[in-house]
Amino acid sequence: MRAVLLTAALFVSVTALAADGGFDLKGVALGASEAEVTGRFPTVTCRDRNAATVERMCVVLKDTYGGAEASLFFALIDGKVSNMSARFNPRDFANVAAAMKERFGSPFSEETETLSNRMGAQFQNQVLTWKRSGELVMAKRYSGSLNRASVTFLSEASIEDFKRRSGQEKRERAKDL
Repeated sequence: MRAVLLTAALFVSVTALAADGGFDLKGVALGASEAEVTGRFPTVTCRDRNAATVERMCVVLKDTYGGAEASLFFALIDGKVSNMSARFNPRDFANVAAAMKERFGSPFSEETETLSNRMGAQFQNQVLTWKRSGELVMAKRYSGSLNRASVTFLSEASIEDFKRRSGQEKRERAKDL
């Protein structure tokens, strides 16, 4: 009886930890190696980047995310995935957001911001954010363009590293003036 109770308690503890674990993009977690990305996506292409903020970028041009046609991006620093994203058509945002709520639960925050184009037309941009175990997932109906929606996975550590690396890059460019 004691063994059964101990096993049940251990199962509940492991289940609770798994539920509060990090996020993943189609089975790839932040911190994964390039080999894990290439093993998961046979059509991925990885290339070196000459940028302080990203050393290598792995791209899957044709895949799906939440039922939407999507391109997947995996940014690597020191051989590990530091951030990743899925980009898709904004018309699919509602379906992708619903799938994410089903998988990840209710977002930490839901915001709406007003965007304007050069002609003055206004658009409502939905931004959903999930937080868990030092990681963030941000879904945007419009991401850098009115033609692209995105879901981005980041760790708080990768955000700090990005700030540090981009600051170094700015200082190096300033030396070239």
